[in-house]
Amino acid sequence: MLSLNFPICFILCRTMWKLYFLTKNVLVLAVLLICSSSTIAQSDSIDVGFVQTNNVIDSLQSVLENEIDLENRIRTTDRLVNEMVKTDPEAALPIARENLKYGMGSDDKELYGTTMLSMGQVYFRNSMIDSMKYMYESSLPFFREHDLYKLEGSVLRNLGVVSQLNGKLDSTLYYADLCIQHLSVYPDSLTLGSTYFTQASIYDLKGYYKLSTESYLKSLRTYQAIGSNQYVGYVLQGLGHTFLKIGRAEEAMKHSEQALALYKSQENFDQVAQVLNNMGILYKRMGLFEESRKAYHESIRIATDRKLTSLLVLPYHNLMDLEYSDGNTPLALSWANKTDSLASIFGPEQSRGEALRMKALCAIERNDLSAANRFVKQALPYQKIYNDPEHSVTSYKDMGMLYNRLGQFENAYASLEQAKIIEDSIFTLEKNAQIEELSLIYETEKKDAKIELLNKESELDDTRKRALWGGIGLLVLLGGGVIYGQYQRRLKEQEVAKKEKEVEIHKRQVAEQQLEFKKKELTAKALQLASKNEFLNTLEEEVAQLSSSVDASVTKTSARISRMIQHDTLDESEWVQFSKEFSTVHQGFVDRLITKYGSFTSGEMRLVSLLKMNLSSKEIANILRVSDEGIKKARYRLRKKLSLDSGDDLSGIILSI
Repeated sequence: MLSLNFPICFILCRTMWKLYFLTKNVLVLAVLLICSSSTIAQSDSIDVGFVQTNNVIDSLQSVLENEIDLENRIRTTDRLVNEMVKTDPEAALPIARENLKYGMGSDDKELYGTTMLSMGQVYFRNSMIDSMKYMYESSLPFFREHDLYKLEGSVLRNLGVVSQLNGKLDSTLYYADLCIQHLSVYPDSLTLGSTYFTQASIYDLKGYYKLSTESYLKSLRTYQAIGSNQYVGYVLQGLGHTFLKIGRAEEAMKHSEQALALYKSQENFDQVAQVLNNMGILYKRMGLFEESRKAYHESIRIATDRKLTSLLVLPYHNLMDLEYSDGNTPLALSWANKTDSLASIFGPEQSRGEALRMKALCAIERNDLSAANRFVKQALPYQKIYNDPEHSVTSYKDMGMLYNRLGQFENAYASLEQAKIIEDSIFTLEKNAQIEELSLIYETEKKDAKIELLNKESELDDTRKRALWGGIGLLVLLGGGVIYGQYQRRLKEQEVAKKEKEVEIHKRQVAEQQLEFKKKELTAKALQLASKNEFLNTLEEEVAQLSSSVDASVTKTSARISRMIQHDTLDESEWVQFSKEFSTVHQGFVDRLITKYGSFTSGEMRLVSLLKMNLSSKEIANILRVSDEGIKKARYRLRKKLSLDSGDDLSGIILSI
């Protein structure tokens, strides 16, 4: 069973890593997009773009050599800094600092503010994040004092970027919200689009996929409205990534195809290569292996032609997975060797670990256990470097399967146990993320309802004031105004009552969703325990068989493994915790049962609880660590306890209580 399931785990492991890596790329693009203070035109190639930049720099430096007034010198130097920072950020640093001093002496406050923003960008390009943060925080009061509203919006956006770079995701969302509120009063479409983009990427990282999709769509509409196609491609990639995460592969493919067409029209070849690689993942998820293979090879061709060597790691990696899942082990091994070789130079380290495990798998399939053992040892140091928990789970399961195939049962048990620990933590994190997203959506709707109500009340107050100042000569109109005001108030009260009713309905829906989630969680834990115990039983039988056919030292080791297995059995304290969670989900069930049939022993109560969860006899046997015959006897005794006839359905009666 282990060997049959291993290829599936192996493929899932790599798929989850690719999702993490894609997220990482999107966020890097978002940061570069947000922090750029000027639009950088796409060039035909890297070399051509570099020549064009150098020509602009030479031209600007020539202008500065002449006698020009202070304001033109500041503007020209600012353009020079924005060009130099693309190719030589370190050289741009002293020039930006000098220009900041010039700006401080200018009477044009907006011009001084522009030099502040440029200084922050140069700090970012030189990885001086603390200096970048200080520059933006100190410039914010200056912008507010001099009513530089557009620059204030940019600073709020960039402070969110600083928080993102420091890993403070909630702080990033806080600044994004401030920026969006600011831009609702002082519009700046380009800044608004990038702020929505940042907001969407953070929601995606936190697992709020509905909110992430909404923010990506807002960013897309904003950029499309102003014709900013340079950034539309990044948003389409983000949307495709989020749709892929939530299993909507066809929508993910649609947005990826749109991004591909856009990048091709812009001749942005590095992004074309990356989108093709992502489309290969989507085709594979849809079962279209040949289309997936073509997309990966096209990505490799473009990266090779453009000498973008570092972009070859992912398509090599993905082809390794694709060929193995398609049953072509020799070709999978060939791509694994290429991935290993390239990842050792360009990274990431996770990719190298994946390639080494693939080599181990291929070695086992050709019965070369010595080579497999060597590759497993080489892959071991990469085991703890994964940033994505779900990938870590699959990785540890893979190692467990490999150890099992190599006969190293203690290592296999340890790897599977570590996978279980991380898996439990993921389950908790996903549950919390779902609850937090529901709460956030509820709070947002509640806040919008309050704002709408306040606006209506403000309008009502204005109406009353206008009627009051109408004067005696407008008595008839005043009377009409009072009647109109009372009518409006009744309408508003009805509207408030309707809103409160909707809020209460929403709260009940959230409570019902949480209860349903707890039911699924309890069942999932029980099924997980059943699966684990089934595996432990199988492993215990193999250990017992092994101990009966080898020498005393192995028998001793087998006995130790058996004790470890027995130790893993659910103890009394865990059953107490299970009973508490069961009572929370199935409130009143135990009281109704006892009232109708009298008291039960702890063993009978456990059996009744598992039957109430609608589990099969085999699953119950695995959870309780008893034989099938033992379960039959327990069910028979329980039927007698409940005074049931032979034709009565025991499970149906318990489920109906």
